[in-house]
This record gives sequence, C-alpha cells and structure tokens, in this order.
Amino acid sequence: MSLARTTLLFPGQGGWAPGVLARLADRSAVVDEVVETVATVAGEELDVDLGALLTDRTTDLPTLLRTSPELLQVAIFAGSVAAAQALRKDGVTAALHIGHSFGEIAALTAAGACSVEDGTRIVAHRVRALAALEGADGMMLAVRTNRERAEGLLTFLGEESVAVAGVNAERQVVISGATEPMRVARELLRRAGVPATRLETPHPFHSPVLADAVDGFAAALADIRWTTPDVPVHSPILGRRYEEGDDFAALLASHLVTPFDFPEALRRAREEGTELFVECGGRQVLTDLVGTVLDEESGWTAVAVDESGRRGTSLDDIVRLANGGNERLRSAVRHLLGDDATEFDRFWRSEGIATLRAIRQSYDRFTGREVVPELAEPVAEPVAEAVGEAGPVVEAAPVVEAAPLATLAAVPAVPAVPAPATAPAAAPTRQLDRATVLAELAELYGTALEYPSEVFTEDVLLEADLGVDSVKQTDLLGRVAKQYQLPPQPAEFNISDYATFGRVADMVLQAGGDASAPAAA
Repeated sequence: MSLARTTLLFPGQGGWAPGVLARLADRSAVVDEVVETVATVAGEELDVDLGALLTDRTTDLPTLLRTSPELLQVAIFAGSVAAAQALRKDGVTAALHIGHSFGEIAALTAAGACSVEDGTRIVAHRVRALAALEGADGMMLAVRTNRERAEGLLTFLGEESVAVAGVNAERQVVISGATEPMRVARELLRRAGVPATRLETPHPFHSPVLADAVDGFAAALADIRWTTPDVPVHSPILGRRYEEGDDFAALLASHLVTPFDFPEALRRAREEGTELFVECGGRQVLTDLVGTVLDEESGWTAVAVDESGRRGTSLDDIVRLANGGNERLRSAVRHLLGDDATEFDRFWRSEGIATLRAIRQSYDRFTGREVVPELAEPVAEPVAEAVGEAGPVVEAAPVVEAAPLATLAAVPAVPAVPAPATAPAAAPTRQLDRATVLAELAELYGTALEYPSEVFTEDVLLEADLGVDSVKQTDLLGRVAKQYQLPPQPAEFNISDYATFGRVADMVLQAGGDASAPAAA
C-alpha cells in the first residue's frame, strides 16, 4: 500500500474535459493500451470511434452530449480506468475505490471486478437499456438545500414519480422524476425560496421513472464474468462496499432507480484513514466536493489527474504524493511560512495542490515543456447524467408576473466593480474564446456559491433561477474583474445588465478587447 492511504474517486457522466485522454496518454503508455482496448469493444458494441478522442484536445462535454452521448460515456469510462491503471503501474496502491453514479462501473473495473473489455460492454448495455425506454420523459433539478428539507417538500408534493436522486454535499441535492410533476416541484421550491435549476439530461436518473429499464439492463449483463475486486469498492448508492457473493449485475441495474449519498462515502473513507483522495477522470468535480464535505477536518489532500484544473497535476506528481511526497511537501511549505501561519491547515486543504501545480508549471515553462492551460469546469455531472440519443434539454427560465411598480422598493445603487488596487506586473497573455471563459467562470461561481458547475448555462438567471442577490453578484463580478484584470467599470454600470451567466461572459470578452487575458498560472 502507498505511504499515504489513498482513495481513488471515479466521476460520473460529467467526468470529461477537452483533451483529457491526450494529456493522460502524454504521461503514461498504459493509457494508450486501455483506450485501444475500450475502443475496440465500443466500436463493435456502439459503433463509436473512441480513438479519435485520443488525439482530440478541443471537443468539450456539451458538444459530446449533443452529438454523441454514447461516445461520451465510453470516453469517461476509458479515461477513469486508464488513469487508475497508470497510477497502479507506477506504484500507487489504493486502499479504496469510490465511484459516483455512472462512475461505479469504472471503479469496479479498475478494481479488477471485471475485465476492461467487460467493463466496456457494461457501459454499452446501459446505453441500450436506456435507449429502449418509452414514455419515460423526465427531468432533474439541482437544489440548493439539505436532504431533509428537500424530502419534506416532496412529501408535501405527494408525487410518487418524483424523488431525491442523491446528495453531493450538505446543501447540494438533486431531485428527479417525471416531467410534469417536476415542473410542479420546481414551482413549489421557488415559492419556498429554495433555488433550483434544471440539469441538462435526457433521463431522470436515480428515480422511479427508469424502473422499466432495470430488469433489461440486469439481464443483459448475464454473460459478464465477475471476480472478487482486489481493491475494496465503496458504493455511495448501496451505502456499503461490494462484497463477495454480491449479484453485481442486479446491483448495477438497481442504480438507475436508487439515490446516492456521496458525502457518506467520503466521510467513511476519511474515518478509515484516507489521507489522499485522487480523482481519476476529467475535471475536478469530485475533488471540489471532497473540500466541501470535509472542510472542517484536517489531515487530507484531494487532487485530480486532469491537469487542466487548478487542483490537478501530473500522474508522476500524484505517484510521488502517494508515496510520501505529500507529507514532505506539506511540511516544507509549513516550515517556509513559519509559526505565524495559524491558518495553514485550512490553506493547505484549499490551495496545497494549486501550489504544487503552480510550481510544476513554472518548472515546465523553464525547461521548455508545454504547459497545460487551466480550462476549469464545463457543464455536466456529478449530480446528473446524460445518457441516450437525445441531446441536452434546457428549460426556459420561469416567467414571473411583474409586481406593480408602486409596490417595488427602491433598489440601492450598486457600486462599480473594482479594478485591482495595484496594477499587476506584466504577465504573458493567452487568447480567450467563449467556451474557455464560460468554463472558468463556472468554476469561480460554482465554488463561491456551492453549486454544481452544470447549472451555469448561458441563459440561467443568476437571481431568479439561482437566488444570487445583487450584493453577491457585485462581489462575484469583483472577483471576475480581478481574475481577468479588467478595467474599472463605467459610472453608469448597472448590475441588472448582467442578469444571466452568459452576460457575465460577454463582459469579460468585451472588456478584454481582442480576448487576451493573463496566462493561467
């Protein structure tokens, strides 16, 4: 076992970032081997070309959701399994695997419960079982409240087809169900003052609506050859580890209608002594959730294998972290900061890996190696999955009848968004495109508001849909101005001009002139 007790985390349907397979392949030959294996089976089963994504560094998650959701699932599975196997080959011996929703298939495969070929077939059977559903229209909502309050509101609603689909953090739950009752649930939540945003997903996962797919999916897995995992696998859906004698096929099929509890899995792993959490896949959604769930605890570090996130670093660095480097680095930085660093533990949990990433990138620049830019969060899971042939579905923001003008209180003037107090030193610039800006802003806003990044679609209304008042919006725009070194806003600046997330992106791109900005550290 590695010197630092290590738990590998396997993301669900949102675990994709542009170029993640190519970046992983740059670091380890194992990745090529796994991708080739998965590509062969996926081509036979689903007629998709995974090999093309091994060299593709631009196709993002929304594009795959829209054009080939089947390929997206295969790619997420391949990236997760490849990263785990590359880490194992280089000496990281995990104490535990935890999969999030769809990620449990990769967690089991990487633990040796089945071959990579059979794991790919499981993914394909899941796609087909869901595609065969008829009359199972539904939707999912990300709700900013705790589980108890969400369940209470749904009890009041009294609709059996609507359920709590899962819990990501103390105040981050998902509800799922049939379309019309879910519309009523959304209105109920709005009247109760609970922010809720529709997720981009063609199926209502973890809800009774998918019950008709369960038996067919389980039956399709009859030929899968199962063995006892050589690494324990904890299921946030089952609330326990998989055990010898389990009916893996039946359990995986039951996932379609059973809610998940990710915080419970993380807390149990920490109680058992996990010091290092490693997210195997694209983005850093689960890495961020570790920080949210375990915020009050010390003695742990969370890192992602995707180098495009601020808490991601190379496979080689992660191997060193797992084998004693994490504690040595932590101790060295603490010594450097001195005894007055009273907030060090909290700092390290939040910024330790970002610090390592900055050092790694500085060294790579010095030695002439290509530096992976920080792309941050696009759109998608961990709270929802997009499976099947339908593209993303986005509901228009609800129409609210305007109150008579006489009843509206005067809105206080909003101060201009401040520019940085001191002009920063000249820094290299990078070209920004709209997709990159939206992704970076989604990470900034998601972290600040404790929302999953997928709620930040271009047309989402920050106040009406997400409950972000004008004071908080002003604070966030100040952070945006600092991050992109924007000039001061004009005196006539009005917060209402930036009511949607897309308008905030417009501000960055327009203020940036020809879309140049400081290079990501």
